[in-house]
Amino acid sequence: MEDVEPLEPVIWFHSIRKMLERGDAVSADALEMLLRHGFHLLQLTPRPLRETIGAEVSEAEFERLLAAKAFESAAERLVSPPLAYALRRPRVGLYEAEVRLPGETGATLAQGPSFALALLRAWGTCLLALEERAATLASARPRDRHTRRGERHLRLIEH
Repeated sequence: MEDVEPLEPVIWFHSIRKMLERGDAVSADALEMLLRHGFHLLQLTPRPLRETIGAEVSEAEFERLLAAKAFESAAERLVSPPLAYALRRPRVGLYEAEVRLPGETGATLAQGPSFALALLRAWGTCLLALEERAATLASARPRDRHTRRGERHLRLIEH
């Protein structure tokens, strides 16, 4: 995937929540819109999370899948390794998907009337589980490195 300027983590997680709130895609057009929105959020993933949330699909390929109404394949492309997923169909008209983060024992579970919607919901919910990790990463970043008046300015000198 090409490098796109990422969103700030707070805005990115808020956008995922909003996507999940609109997740009652009962028509093909609504499902297509949600999948496209999910892909755009994937492109805008904050840099510290990109190793965990990788995408192995180009925008052109993703758009071809949507144009062909291959929604299941499009949803699968959102859940790229190292994320893993499982899908069950407990009864006709109901799918259950779970998405697992690498190194995690628990998985997020979501349901939907279609394979694609269940997987999209589980993926979005799984990404929200990263919010706490992102906050930890952000707080570990060095703060303002400018020196104040009277402080010694340290320089790195390489030999």
